[in-house]
Amino acid sequence: MKRIFFFWILCAPLLGCCLTPASAADPDRSASPAGQTNRPATSHSLRRWIQFSGFQVATRNKFSQDDLNGSRVVISSLQYQAQIQGSLRIDSRGRYSIAAALGTGSRFNSGWNRTGIGNGAHAYDFHARQLSLDVRLKPWLEISTGGLGFVRNNSTDITSYNNNGYLTGHRISIRKPEQLFFDEVHLLAGYLGDFNDPSVFSRLDRMGHFNYYFLGFKKNLSPHISLSVDSTQHADRQTLRQAVRIQVPGSRFFQEMTFEQYERYHPDTAYGFAWHLDHRFTRRLHLWGGFSAVDQNYGPWNSDRLGRGNRLFFVSSWELLPDITVAVMGTCAFATPYPLLNHRRLDVVLGYNLLHSLHRMRWF
Repeated sequence: MKRIFFFWILCAPLLGCCLTPASAADPDRSASPAGQTNRPATSHSLRRWIQFSGFQVATRNKFSQDDLNGSRVVISSLQYQAQIQGSLRIDSRGRYSIAAALGTGSRFNSGWNRTGIGNGAHAYDFHARQLSLDVRLKPWLEISTGGLGFVRNNSTDITSYNNNGYLTGHRISIRKPEQLFFDEVHLLAGYLGDFNDPSVFSRLDRMGHFNYYFLGFKKNLSPHISLSVDSTQHADRQTLRQAVRIQVPGSRFFQEMTFEQYERYHPDTAYGFAWHLDHRFTRRLHLWGGFSAVDQNYGPWNSDRLGRGNRLFFVSSWELLPDITVAVMGTCAFATPYPLLNHRRLDVVLGYNLLHSLHRMRWF
């Protein structure tokens, strides 16, 4: 609890400096999820019923070393990825829809397949990881049931759950800040497990099982400042998380800063955090990086690229063409008193965003 108090003490001076009127031209980041762009106006009939929020393919060279046996090379492999996220409307008003997320990868924390070049055999895994029925009862109230993703609010997969992760259960989302003070309130109950079974069709029998409970709140204090707090129970593990995201438009040093942390208070006690900056130097060059500290007993649930330990990390991306991006991702652990399989890691990624192409063709 002392660390939670420290979190808000840390935020106080930042909020005092940044709580100033801001132009509506800079909406909160949550209003435009990563990977989504505004769709151009179109009269194409498909768009009325089918909506894509993500459609991309990529290939990468993954290189990872441990800190055992003289920095042994654990992985040196060429891999590929395909991911599709979207929804199908059931009625013309859009109150009922079926949402789905399909992708490569053979387990909870993996979204890539090996090509057979480098170590490891060729893999062909492609699964429907998420599949849910979404019902919008009111403009501010939505209920979802089935195979779901996680609500992270302002936290990332560094201190929360892997971006490729999944659970089976039910979610209620409320967005009514004028009455509830908070901009977003989320409640989840379901089953989190089946680490090596990413197919939602193999996990639907878990709908009557419950070992995961989540209650999260998000508050936008201004167009540039957002706070979030949540409480999670997974089996016997109980964890609190808090995060603050601050945008600084026009800054020459960074355009966004995020500080996130967690406190696990049962069955053991542990603390971890991540601090990172985000800056776009030009329209094409983007850099993101920072420092993270995740405890030894966190488990395999968070980002597999970073995982546990004290480490520095960065992601640099360059837009070669409107739909094609090259990214370099690196991390290095230090001052960690236990062995790590990914002590050092470097990924070089070539990605193609098919959704942008579909937008230009005015299909979606």
